[in-house]
Amino acid sequence: MSYELAYYLGYPAVDLVVCQTSLMRSQFLRHINFIPNQKVIVQGNPINLKLISTKAKLPLSDADTTEDFICAAGRLIPEKGFAVLIHAFSYIEKQYPTLKLLILGEGGKRTELNRLIETLGLTDRVILKGRIDNPIPYFKQAKTCVVSSIKEGFPNVLMEMMSVNPSVVTTLCAGGIETIPGILKVKPDSVNELVIGIGKALDKNIGSSSPVIKQYLYNRTPEIFINSLLKSLSTVNGL
Repeated sequence: MSYELAYYLGYPAVDLVVCQTSLMRSQFLRHINFIPNQKVIVQGNPINLKLISTKAKLPLSDADTTEDFICAAGRLIPEKGFAVLIHAFSYIEKQYPTLKLLILGEGGKRTELNRLIETLGLTDRVILKGRIDNPIPYFKQAKTCVVSSIKEGFPNVLMEMMSVNPSVVTTLCAGGIETIPGILKVKPDSVNELVIGIGKALDKNIGSSSPVIKQYLYNRTPEIFINSLLKSLSTVNGL
């Protein structure tokens, strides 16, 4: 219960509490009821588009990227839904005989996921790449990028994928994703939903233009993030 005491002692002194999504805000206020509602705002995490653009220009020297591939990234833990994604890929790969699935990241479920890959006969088609210091070139070159998470606070990797690749599929694993334009959204923890979503992405049947995505990302730049916080602080303090 020590964290509850820390909340009680620390939070009343703050001028502003920032939540990434409306869902986070409602959950926060439900559990922390001693902070005025107006001090708790919703502001999505910023994304540094200039830095990502620089990283995207770096060369990608990887034999697994010489042919078409789907890319996913994250820790190898159950919440990321990689087992669901691998099962979905086992259906998709039959239509795309040279397509690979590259999963960037490391974690405790590596052995279990490798066993699943072997069981499905996908040893040469699904590659667990381990930790990659700069995943952005992979996102940029991928045929499509996928966020397969079952549940998240908010997958910041989704913003990185969107910034360099117009073909992105994500599960509705967190609040706020449903309002993001220009990407394909599917129900979490469903092999069938991922099969359909990835299939549409690979067929280029997305139906939204990249300018829509760019505008959304621009609204989350660090400059706009900071200005929004300053404005909120002024409002709360009555300035």
